Amino acid sequence: MINNLPSCCKLALLNLIWLSSITPLIAFDHQRLDTFITEQRYSDLIQISLATYASESCDLHCQAEATLTATVAALRMADFASAQFYLRLVDPAVYPLSKLKRLNYAIDIYRMDAGIEQRLANDQVLEDSDRARLETFTSLVGQDRLTSKAMDDVVAYFARHHPEQPEVYESYAAQRTEFYSPTVAGSLALIPGAGFFYLEMYQSAAISLLLTAVMAAATVELAADDKPAGAVAAGMLGSVFYLGGIFSSIDSAYARNDGRLADQREMMTSILLPELSFRF
Repeated sequence: MINNLPSCCKLALLNLIWLSSITPLIAFDHQRLDTFITEQRYSDLIQISLATYASESCDLHCQAEATLTATVAALRMADFASAQFYLRLVDPAVYPLSKLKRLNYAIDIYRMDAGIEQRLANDQVLEDSDRARLETFTSLVGQDRLTSKAMDDVVAYFARHHPEQPEVYESYAAQRTEFYSPTVAGSLALIPGAGFFYLEMYQSAAISLLLTAVMAAATVELAADDKPAGAVAAGMLGSVFYLGGIFSSIDSAYARNDGRLADQREMMTSILLPELSFRF
C-alpha cells in the first residue's frame, strides 16, 4: 500500500513518523525540570552549609556565612520558617546588622506579610538607602504577573525618587533584555517557519517549514495524479501544520517572554539585595 503512494506522500509520512517520535521531547516541560534542578541545588546547599556550621574548624565568621547561605537557600525555596530559623543563628557581632535587617525584611516580603510597607516606612533604624531598596523589592515581589512595562515602571520610579543611588537604574539599563512581540511572531508565521525563526527557535522553524512544504507538495502531486480524496486529506493536514505554526509562534513568544521576565526579576533582585543572589 505504501509503495503505491506518490513520492511526496511517502516523504510526508516519514516526516509525520519522525515528528511523532520527537513530540515527547518537544512537549517536555523544560521549565519544570529547571525548577526541580534548582530546588535540588538549594536543598544540597543547605545541607552543605549546615555541615560546615557544625564542623569543629568553623569559627564564628564561618558559622555566620554558613547560616546566611542556608537562610537564603531556604528563602529561595519558599521555606520561610527554616529561613527565619537559620537567620536567628547568625551572630550579629560578626555580621553587619544592616544586612541582617535586610534579610529579615526580605523573608517577610517574600511571604507577603500584612503591613510590611507600613513597617518599612516606620522603621527609624533602617537606613534610607536600604528602605528604598526594600520598598522597590516589595513592589517587584508583590506583582503576580510581572510585565516588561511593570518592570520598567518599578525601576523608573526608583530612579526618580532615589537619584542618590544611580547604580540601581544603571545596572538595570545595562542588563535589560528586549522582549519578543507576539504580534510580530504571529505575522511572520504566515511564512512557514519565519515566526519561530524570529523567536530564535531554529529547530522548530526548520520543522515547521519542512512539514508545511512537504504537505503542500503532496497535495499538488495527488491532485495532479487525479486523486482528489488524497489531495484533500493532504491539504487539510498541511493546513493544520500551517495554522498550528502561526498559533504556536504566538504562544511561544509569550512563553519566552515569561522566561525573560523571570530572568529580569532575578537580575533586579541581585541588584537591590545582593545577599539574595545565587549563581549555579
